[in-house]
Amino acid sequence: MTSVKIRHHPQLVTMIGVAQHDNYFYIISEYCNGATLFDILHESQVPLPWRTRISIAKQIAKGMVFLHTN
Repeated sequence: MTSVKIRHHPQLVTMIGVAQHDNYFYIISEYCNGATLFDILHESQVPLPWRTRISIAKQIAKGMVFLHTN
């Protein structure tokens, strides 16, 4: 198994480790309180303002740039 060290970034959930049980691998990450992004985008009854949608997209892009440049 390969180990990767990634510095903390505010737009990324911290990965704590990986566990294996019965031939399944599980990613262990920090606890994030509240709904998932999927829930907010697809299952919420409250429409998101465009400003919030753009903010979410920018934060995702910043996290992706960090992952692909470090």
